Amino acid sequence: MTKEKKKTILTFSAVSLTILLAFSCRLIGQNEIFTPLSSLIRSFLYIGLYTAWGISVYTRIVQVKIRRYLSIEAVLMVAWQSLRTVKYLFSSDYNTSRYLWYMYYLPMLFIPMFSVFIALSIGKPEEHKLAGQAYLLYIPTAILLLMVLTNDFHQLVFVFKSSEWTDHNYSYGFCYWIIIGWAIFCALTAIILFFVKCRIPKTRKILWTPFIPLAAAITYCILYLLRIEWLIFFAADITSFLCLTFTAIFESCLRCGLIQSNTGYDALFPVSSLRAFITDTDYNICYSSSESADLPVGTMRATEREPVRLNRNTLLKGHPIRAGHVIWQEDVAELADTLEQLDENNKAIAASNEVERENYQINRRIATLHERNRLYDLINTQTTRSYELLKVILDDYENCREDEEAVRKILSKTAVIGAYIKRRGNLILLSENETALPIKELKLCLNESIQNLELLGIKCEYTIRTTSSLPIAGIIRIYDLFEKIVESGIDSLIGLWIHISERDGSTVARMEAFADANYTPPANDDSEFHTGEDGSFVFVLRLPKEGEQGQ
Repeated sequence: MTKEKKKTILTFSAVSLTILLAFSCRLIGQNEIFTPLSSLIRSFLYIGLYTAWGISVYTRIVQVKIRRYLSIEAVLMVAWQSLRTVKYLFSSDYNTSRYLWYMYYLPMLFIPMFSVFIALSIGKPEEHKLAGQAYLLYIPTAILLLMVLTNDFHQLVFVFKSSEWTDHNYSYGFCYWIIIGWAIFCALTAIILFFVKCRIPKTRKILWTPFIPLAAAITYCILYLLRIEWLIFFAADITSFLCLTFTAIFESCLRCGLIQSNTGYDALFPVSSLRAFITDTDYNICYSSSESADLPVGTMRATEREPVRLNRNTLLKGHPIRAGHVIWQEDVAELADTLEQLDENNKAIAASNEVERENYQINRRIATLHERNRLYDLINTQTTRSYELLKVILDDYENCREDEEAVRKILSKTAVIGAYIKRRGNLILLSENETALPIKELKLCLNESIQNLELLGIKCEYTIRTTSSLPIAGIIRIYDLFEKIVESGIDSLIGLWIHISERDGSTVARMEAFADANYTPPANDDSEFHTGEDGSFVFVLRLPKEGEQGQ
């Protein structure tokens, strides 16, 4: 016999003995000598029984709402029995007794109403909340209770036939039957809900246990209304009988599993395939499954902070419960395999990424070299004329090394052409990412070239009367024109004046070259050319305001 079965038998025996003693006290109370004492003992036995059941319910019920409503039911039963005890044993004033009698209807009305709430909560999650419409039941219940408590003013519930208003000489008023009807309505609603929900899941099988005490209560009420003599003699206490049957109905729902309870672990764990056990607060094992293994207390206590890894495939977890802890082992073999596979995949991906990274770096270096070569080719193409001239000058250098003046002049020419090649290449590089440049870039180009021209004794001046940016193609065209003027007469050029300004929405570059009779102006299709009155050579380059995109 399991521990749970022994506990059930002991509980049933204790309850049966308590009821038998209470019934014996009633029989003994038929003798007037022992009536007060036996009645008091009987009342205390019932009150103790309902109190013990209420405490038991509170510790066993899982669902919060059901636990709360059943606890209220137990409180109402205790209140009902207490009111009856005070009325019959301690009240000598008939007015006080009458109001104690009126108060009977507090539990008589609210016990059926809370039974509906309990039935609605069966099968719901632990934290389930009833729909708002269910709470409307409070309104008629409270109104009917108020009607009973104010009966002295209207006598619509009880109609008294004499000057002494007691429960020995009265008839029922119209509102009394409304009260009874409402109590029956709530009870029937609860019964129907119990009937609908009182099934083994996924079957049509009815759990009949809760309906046995219900049938007994209905039979008793019918016999009581018929005033059967033997019933009045042996069991005229309708308060005690109805409270007992209500308690039996709810307890049978707990026993058959209709209401979820926090019991049955001694039967569950031995047959469970779960590797789990329940301990007390000191981690002494109380319930253990057949698959669970003994573990050190320190290991179990460590689960309070975080899960403990027992081995590669097993994780130990714990959670506090009332008066102890539940500890279980979780198989994480699949998770471990998955993590290992992910680790291998990560390593493979990392290796693949490394190869891809190296390929990317190589391709990047190759692309950089291609781009560099492209830019070198572009610079070389656009400065070919200057390179050819520089080659000729350097050839002259080989032929006149002994003539210092000739060498100085050749090196000065080289500096002029080299400055142009450097600055022209810089503009080409900037044109890869920019479409327009500040005017200071043109100034930098002209300044460096003019400084080198002064080494040849060529005087140069420039004025720029614009502060806006210029399209980079326009800057290149101005600088190319300047260089062509210089290179076409580098030996005969005396001076050069440059003026850049804005006119009518366009940028105008005017260059005047002063040279001896040997100067040959360069052919240039982009600029206007004419000879000045003072014998200078005038070049005018006009750039639209938007600039040109080509070079």
